Amino acid sequence: MKLIKLFVFLSLLLLNAICFGKSQQSIADSPGLIEKVYLQTDRNTYFRGEDVWFKAYLTDAFDHLLTDHSHNLHVELISPALKIISNRIIRLDGGLGNGDFSLPKYINSGRYKIRAYTNYMRNFSDQLFFTKEITIVNPDDGQGEISENVKYVENKIRLYFFPEGGSLVNYVSSIVAFKAVDNLGKGCNVSGKIYSSNGDLITVFRSTHLGMGTFFLRPLPGLKYFAIVKGADSTDIKAELPASFSTGVTISASKNQDNEMLITTKTNSETLALISEHDLLLSISIRNEVLNTFSLRIKSPVTSFVVPTGYLPEGILMLTLTTLGDLPLSERLVYREGEAPIKINIKTDK
Repeated sequence: MKLIKLFVFLSLLLLNAICFGKSQQSIADSPGLIEKVYLQTDRNTYFRGEDVWFKAYLTDAFDHLLTDHSHNLHVELISPALKIISNRIIRLDGGLGNGDFSLPKYINSGRYKIRAYTNYMRNFSDQLFFTKEITIVNPDDGQGEISENVKYVENKIRLYFFPEGGSLVNYVSSIVAFKAVDNLGKGCNVSGKIYSSNGDLITVFRSTHLGMGTFFLRPLPGLKYFAIVKGADSTDIKAELPASFSTGVTISASKNQDNEMLITTKTNSETLALISEHDLLLSISIRNEVLNTFSLRIKSPVTSFVVPTGYLPEGILMLTLTTLGDLPLSERLVYREGEAPIKINIKTDK
């Protein structure tokens, strides 16, 4: 049970950062919409000369319903050497489509990857792309069945960082979630260290499940931060963290002793001077439906608000902090177990 809760927490941090980054990039173009694609293949192992048949589903990531937002789907077959050897553009009708790849007779045995995405998804991180691994066997290339000892893909690790609330802010201590994946997009365990651009060791970290984990970071102005990670093959890889901002607000959520939701905002003195005399809006929504919106003011670097959870619905809730002009300051996803009505009360800890 503890492992499941940890996985949910890390997944929400990662999804929260992706969603907030997306809203920052494309507020004017279909705000709130995140496309999610899934491909179902007829099987997972194929021989040379056979056809790979697949069916495509395009959904809205928030309500998991089919969407007609995009009509063309790009589907690629990628070799173990990471080369696109075939591609298709599939017509989607009401979020559904189908297609196939014809495997040539000269294709080499190996583990191949199918990748699918829409043009709309290309505006954001390629982490939103769908990927699936299939095995292709060519008896004539001398390999026959695929041996686990044969390396068809370079063991290169990619590391992604997701600050809680969307961004790092100078002088503000925040949780930073990370995910390490291999060339096939699968999570892989890593350990590493965080350094500043002046060479100081800031902290150490280690993945806990499927390449995911967290660490704390309090960025300082004028410095950049990077990670040095060591993978299973003992190769050191350097990955830069997102740049920090001089102003901003972070938001986190937890439970207090009364089983109520404790929402905490953190900011620095520079931001406080800009917002302390202005009303902000905190909205709570689920699947694109706003349940309630509250007006509040942040008058200290750390401010806490209590939301009684007995009135919150079950599911993944989105907490969004904005200005009165709808400028997003911070977002946070929270998983809630409970029953569903709508009325919510809120009080401020002074």
